[in-house]
Amino acid sequence: MKKDVKYYAVDDLCKVVCTTQRTASVSMVESLGPSHEGSKTRKISMTEAFVLKRQGWKILIWVRDPLERLACAYYIFGRNCDFQDFLERAMSETNPHWSPAEELHTYNYEFLPTDVYLFENLEKTWAKELPGYDLIHIGANPERKTWNELAVSLDDEFMHIVLDRWSKDFGLRRHMKAAA
Repeated sequence: MKKDVKYYAVDDLCKVVCTTQRTASVSMVESLGPSHEGSKTRKISMTEAFVLKRQGWKILIWVRDPLERLACAYYIFGRNCDFQDFLERAMSETNPHWSPAEELHTYNYEFLPTDVYLFENLEKTWAKELPGYDLIHIGANPERKTWNELAVSLDDEFMHIVLDRWSKDFGLRRHMKAAA
C-alpha cells in the first residue's frame, strides 16, 4: 500500500521530493502543494519519479529515526492497544505510516531517492535544496511519548526483532551521519 507516499516534482529546480508518513509529510505537501498560486510544483506518481530520476533529476528524501517514527505512529494509531501489540501489527502489515521508508520508496527493485537527508536536519537541508519554497510546520505532537519512554515495556528478544525489521532505514541514517 503505497497510496499515501507522495512525490512532488519541483519543475523549476529539477528535483522531486519524496514524502513519508510520520516524517513531516503533511508539512511537505502543504509547502509544495500545486494548489498554491504560481506554484512550479506538481504531484506525480512513483513511476513518473522513476522516469525523472533517469533524466537526471535529484530525488530528495528525509529519513526519520525509525523508532521515533514508530512512536509517532503509535501515538496516532495504537493508543487503544499495548505498545508491543502495535509493533507486532506494524511488522506484519505494509502501511505508509510505519513501514520502512526504504521499502516504501523502492520502485522496480531500485531505491528512488538520490539524496538522503536526516529528518533532524529538515529545516536546514530543505532551505538549501528548495530555495523559495518555505517549509510550513504542521502536526507536531509534543505530548506524545518518545521511543525510549515506550520501549521500556519491551524485552530484549523483541527489541532485536524490531531493530532487524527497520535495519535498512537505520543503514540509510548511518550513511548520512557518516557523510555529515
